[in-house]
Amino acid sequence: MQSSRGWSPLLNAAENGHEGIVSTLLDHHARVDVFDSEGKAALHLAAEHGYKLVCNALLTHKAFINARTMSGLTALHLAAMKGYNDLVWSLITQHHSQKDALTLKKQTPLHLAAEAGQLEVCDTLLQLGADTNATNDAGQKAVHVAAMRNNSEVVKLFLKTSPELVTTADKVRLHKQMETQTDRQTDTAGQSEIRPMIFQFIQIR
Repeated sequence: MQSSRGWSPLLNAAENGHEGIVSTLLDHHARVDVFDSEGKAALHLAAEHGYKLVCNALLTHKAFINARTMSGLTALHLAAMKGYNDLVWSLITQHHSQKDALTLKKQTPLHLAAEAGQLEVCDTLLQLGADTNATNDAGQKAVHVAAMRNNSEVVKLFLKTSPELVTTADKVRLHKQMETQTDRQTDTAGQSEIRPMIFQFIQIR
């Protein structure tokens, strides 16, 4: 049975965080591998909204932890991008999600968390060994994406935990990205903080 959106009851329940209904449907043999028009399964929908208990129920019933949407997103990508730190930790440590899974644009969960300014998630991913040197299809590491988005606290975290990220080539890239981004913005509190911080770091290396 499907709704007017073409969704199964399980997809609807998962998106809305109805853990009891999800469990009931699964106990009655609802398929966990049904996808919406974007290639999202129930696990993707639950992770995207931070419903940890729903994710656990789905995974207990054999949902594929590393299933990808049509754009290559896993549940971990979605949880990381949205800032659901506890769920990110659970997906990796309890359910063995691939922490460096790639989208079609070669983005890791760390790339998406850095781009969205999700500081706690970035810290968690780094603690769990996410690859800081992975590059997307534009040749950017997560630190480059954070710099481009002017996410100063995220950039500080990367430079604190992995100072070797700023290689000779990266110095030029970070300069250019910060100049481009700050030139687009009117300086307000916090917006101009990142450029001098990076410049100071580069000068002492």
